[in-house]
Amino acid sequence: MAFLFRYWGAICAGYVVAAGAFAGLDGIKHPFSIVVEAITVIELLWKWVENAHLDDIRRDNVKDWLLWGLFDRQGPPGDDNEELEEYIRMAEEKLGWEIKKGRGEANAIRISYDEVLMHHRTLLYYLFVFFVDTLGALGMWALGYTFYRTKRSNFFRVFPFRISGLLAPKESAARDHMSYYVRPHKSTTKRPILFIHGIGMGVAQNLMYFNSIPKDVGVVVIELLPISARISPPLCTASQMAESVAAILDQQGFDDVVLVSQSYGTFLTTPLLLSPRVAPRISSCVLIDPVAFLLHLPDVAYNFTRRPPGRLEGAQHQMHMVARDPSISHTLHRRLSWREHILWRELLLSTAPSTAPAHVAQRRTTVILGGVDCITNPRAVASYIEFGRADCSQEEFDAFVASEKRWNGFKPLELIWLPGENHGAPLMKLSLVPLSAKVVDRYCRKDYDVGMGG
Repeated sequence: MAFLFRYWGAICAGYVVAAGAFAGLDGIKHPFSIVVEAITVIELLWKWVENAHLDDIRRDNVKDWLLWGLFDRQGPPGDDNEELEEYIRMAEEKLGWEIKKGRGEANAIRISYDEVLMHHRTLLYYLFVFFVDTLGALGMWALGYTFYRTKRSNFFRVFPFRISGLLAPKESAARDHMSYYVRPHKSTTKRPILFIHGIGMGVAQNLMYFNSIPKDVGVVVIELLPISARISPPLCTASQMAESVAAILDQQGFDDVVLVSQSYGTFLTTPLLLSPRVAPRISSCVLIDPVAFLLHLPDVAYNFTRRPPGRLEGAQHQMHMVARDPSISHTLHRRLSWREHILWRELLLSTAPSTAPAHVAQRRTTVILGGVDCITNPRAVASYIEFGRADCSQEEFDAFVASEKRWNGFKPLELIWLPGENHGAPLMKLSLVPLSAKVVDRYCRKDYDVGMGG
């Protein structure tokens, strides 16, 4: 308790600075005020500064972090110094605590500029990746999918080499950046699916789910090779990703889809929902193992890039090993922009005229989240989805357990909480795949729009 009272000002100042770093001055009032009740603020601050002593957090350290969070740059403050001082003064006036001048020994996590932490892989490892990728391609072919490759000159830029990347006759409309699988859409009563996978072994890890999708429902499966355990060109920018997806949807003639994204794939939700070329085509969203919410909390950055492996068990250890893959680690450190990829509840609930869904009155979203997710803070994320704030009472938390029974697919934003389940389980655990498939199928069915008034 003595420690808490001694450092209360520093802890609160850290919160206000964190809020301002990502949302600007207005963000300190909304929506980042949800953080203060979310987790213990001590843990919040310590994770961002990698457990440094609070006495080591000085004014210049705060400015370094603000430059990353606000302006996506590093170096001297320059012309931005006055604005940075305004943030710090606001924090000091509000909290009655002065942040000491100078620079301390604390080093805040700034993944865009920190060292890329990676473990180089052996040839045997890449042979295994080649084997899994080949099995995945055969599995997709058996399920009726056709592969659309990037331009053939990319063949030698990807390792392990992909036979389909050279021999597949059809070329993606996003030939420079993005390959994909597609199955033709035949149903007149259901919508097709746009699927974006997460970190791992690419599409192969989701074959069990793809097999559960009705055969008359069309599916576009976007491939993100830089997060698929292989050496490849770096992931393109958020705006390029949105343009590539738009080109692919144009190529296939899909103008009314259900977006299903998993784990890292949820980072693309914001760019797609802000794109006038893509957003009107998305009638509903299913976000599985989402990592794009509450990015101003340190959990995602810390757990992906900093958590010591000695403290990891089971799925946590597997995720640590995957995140140290060279291409995956580079993507996490150099291609992930919090400001471009953070997903706000408000974006799911309201839209501008240029990005409103064209085929329904209101877009619907379901979030499927494991109760012991090893990447996010699942309780804070679930509370944010349900109540718009990252804290919840025990009674409210207990209600999460019944969320699966309460779910009906009609509300604008719903949560399915999976007690005791970890990251990846909804699509890769045999007993849970039918649940995920049911949610997606409900959104695909056009007759369920009647219940929405759409």
